[in-house]
Amino acid sequence: MATVIDKRPMLKKWGARTGPQFAGPLKQRVLLSGWPGRGKTTALLSIPNCLLLDFEWGESELPPVHPDTSARIQVTNYEQFAEIVDWLVNEARSKNPPFEAVGLDTLDMLGGSQNSLVAAYILRDSKVDAITAYGRNGLGWAMLTELFSRSLTRLVDAGYGLFMTCHLRRKMVENPDGSVTREVAHGMTARTSEFARSIASMACVLDTRVERRSEQRQMKMGDKVITVPGQAEEVVLHECIWNTELPDYKDIVKSRVPMPSRVVWTPKTWYEEFARAYEIGTKKVAEAVREATTESTTEVAGQEKGG
Repeated sequence: MATVIDKRPMLKKWGARTGPQFAGPLKQRVLLSGWPGRGKTTALLSIPNCLLLDFEWGESELPPVHPDTSARIQVTNYEQFAEIVDWLVNEARSKNPPFEAVGLDTLDMLGGSQNSLVAAYILRDSKVDAITAYGRNGLGWAMLTELFSRSLTRLVDAGYGLFMTCHLRRKMVENPDGSVTREVAHGMTARTSEFARSIASMACVLDTRVERRSEQRQMKMGDKVITVPGQAEEVVLHECIWNTELPDYKDIVKSRVPMPSRVVWTPKTWYEEFARAYEIGTKKVAEAVREATTESTTEVAGQEKGG
């Protein structure tokens, strides 16, 4: 019979962890995409213990849902943003982070386009007025991508959760047969979009749909009571789409945690619905791992007994 060595004491000494490990929902890095007016800013305002950095001044009259733990700053230039990032990182190093998460609204305006804050910072002392004309061989775009990615990486390395938004757009893609297909893409440059998707642990699309509803009412006709439809009204439903199998969003939505295809939320409950679905998803993963581990252990034990 093979000798079994208990490795757990040494693993515990070195701080090793076994089994699936999931940080809490506030520590995730979530990329929320959506067409204009679909509730991206409103969703970020529902996150507790979060500093929302607003780069496009969207829905400026709306306060955070959790004013006691969250705050909102309207950022007007890259220098201000860099100063805030320095403060957040330094506070995290002192083991006293002021927030658990940071919201970035939107990545397009921060550094994802030639009209972004990062682009304006690069061109501040330049004789050219477009990032495409700055330097040679795409130097302007390279600098923009570097400053953009470095800022986000510093926040992640400091231990903050990131909730990032960006717009969607339609792009024309030429097929091998010469035909043209319209696809949904992020409103950022290809490089910044690629980085945002790589740093995100989860990604979804926010959308809205209009549902026509009518309340039923009962009427008495002689000895019978019948149900008749009441006045119809249109109800706007906000949806959070996670399903990676949806063709329009196949390259945009992803999650390493199983999430429901669509979650209906109200303007003040996006984070609440997200956290609930995330907790359910992580439990499913943990249960699947435990079942697989139990089956494997039982199989090995049977082999040793038979040997």
